[in-house]
Amino acid sequence: GKLGVNTLRVYNPVKNSIEHDEEGVFIKKWVPELAEIPIAFIHEPWKLTPIEQELYNFKLGVNYPYPIVDLEKNRKHSSDILWRMRKNSDVKSDSKRIVNKHINPD
Repeated sequence: GKLGVNTLRVYNPVKNSIEHDEEGVFIKKWVPELAEIPIAFIHEPWKLTPIEQELYNFKLGVNYPYPIVDLEKNRKHSSDILWRMRKNSDVKSDSKRIVNKHINPD
């Protein structure tokens, strides 16, 4: 309903980062290894070409890890799993318990 408790969302962390930290201020503060990376790549440093990495004295896999998850490939897979879970009776009853606790507190 109105509270969005029945809405299933699989967030894209890159899109979320761009929307909420467009200039990379948070990233530069808390991920200092990316502080010198240009804004165009700060949200997706794995897109830097080898020449660009050389230019910024940055080496993917050394200064910053390679991506663990392929966001494009796994979004649908994750969404499918979550939608299947919603049909599980244990998940449904626990969902009701959580909603009642937070929406209708004693």
